[in-house]
Amino acid sequence: MRFFPRGSSFAAGRALAAAVLGAVAMLLALSAGAGRALAGGNGEAEELKAAWQAVIDAAYAGDEAKVQEFLEKTTMKEEDFIALFKDEAQAKELAARYQAKFAKRWAGDAKDMIARIKEKGFDRVVVVEVTAAPAEQTPEDKKLIPLLKEGTKMYTVHLVKGDAKKGRRYDAFFKVNDRWVTGLKLANLLGSKE
Repeated sequence: MRFFPRGSSFAAGRALAAAVLGAVAMLLALSAGAGRALAGGNGEAEELKAAWQAVIDAAYAGDEAKVQEFLEKTTMKEEDFIALFKDEAQAKELAARYQAKFAKRWAGDAKDMIARIKEKGFDRVVVVEVTAAPAEQTPEDKKLIPLLKEGTKMYTVHLVKGDAKKGRRYDAFFKVNDRWVTGLKLANLLGSKE
């Protein structure tokens, strides 16, 4: 059995083999990265990553309706807050303020999101479970996490270009009531009575 085409040099074959081994090593390193980046065995993170990759693909295809549908489906509702937060009264209060302040803005952001994705050349998604990665937590995450019910997982999504590790960050994604939702800017409502 021949592994390299006729006429190819042994050096070229070794270079190809080294490149393949390097790519495998890089993938293994990414899957074992801190904060369960790229899911490293976390099915929820992989699911969220795939959903966001579909958004990127839709953006490049000019499918505004698909991006809009994703944004609308991921907008939190009161029952999502109640399912996530320890204190039901606080959950209802946050739900009302979130709906008034952020929900419509998020659900109506399809055109701007498509423009950002194309302008920045985002082509890849990195998902981190921040509840399992204290080093990845922002001050806002640290305010929010203690208020969540025990066992709740919170994820951050980074849209990135090429091999970049960081890019456009979207915070506070949860799998709740059998769907993905975002508590985007939710920590901004904590402690305020607006």
